[in-house]
Amino acid sequence: MEGNVRFCQTMSDHGFVTAAISYRLGLKGEKNIGPLNVKPLKNAIRMAVEDLYSATVFLAQNSLKYSIDPGKIILCGSSAGAVTVLQADYELANANAIASVLPGGFRYAGVIAFAGAILSFEGKPDYRKQTPAPTMFFHGTDDKVVFYNKMQLFNKGLFGTNALVKRFEKFNYPYYVYRYRDMGHEIAEVPMTRNVMEILAFINDYVMEKRPLRTDITIKDGELKPYMNIKSHKDLY
Repeated sequence: MEGNVRFCQTMSDHGFVTAAISYRLGLKGEKNIGPLNVKPLKNAIRMAVEDLYSATVFLAQNSLKYSIDPGKIILCGSSAGAVTVLQADYELANANAIASVLPGGFRYAGVIAFAGAILSFEGKPDYRKQTPAPTMFFHGTDDKVVFYNKMQLFNKGLFGTNALVKRFEKFNYPYYVYRYRDMGHEIAEVPMTRNVMEILAFINDYVMEKRPLRTDITIKDGELKPYMNIKSHKDLY
């Protein structure tokens, strides 16, 4: 996608080694996905996280070749990719079996999510074993594709930025959140051009300098273009 390529080039221009991955799609042909049928979504997210972990292992094993510091790998994703990076750090922090392919003691240095969420089957997401990586959230408050708040039925739920930030705030985890008031899923793309300086500041202050900061910004923007052809969470994976 052109927008992702431009963003990767921008980050490269600022001195970062960037890598973009592909992942398997698990929702093609699935129907009636919702609170009563989350298994297809669970499988799709699991597949994407597995592929992200495989890419992480490859980069760590080839760190000298690509001039990468394995201790400073930052995840970044948009829409389904944002769900994937948040879920990947969540599974790793909880030492779940899916993360066992990663090197012992490995942690991501930071996470940047453009309109993402976490799928939990245990109620509100808890980071039980380790704290999450410093995380930067962007989300439109009217997002109907990846919910800004949450979609929950009993202990099963997809928890978006608003719900996650409440958890981060409660437990004093480092986060930086940009809330676009009255905006929708277009925020899965917009920050890659409009918020580059804020992203660079987050990487410097929260990731590199490890300052225990929390930043919460709500803005009202003008009319923005819709994000691709995604109209439902069924279109994500």
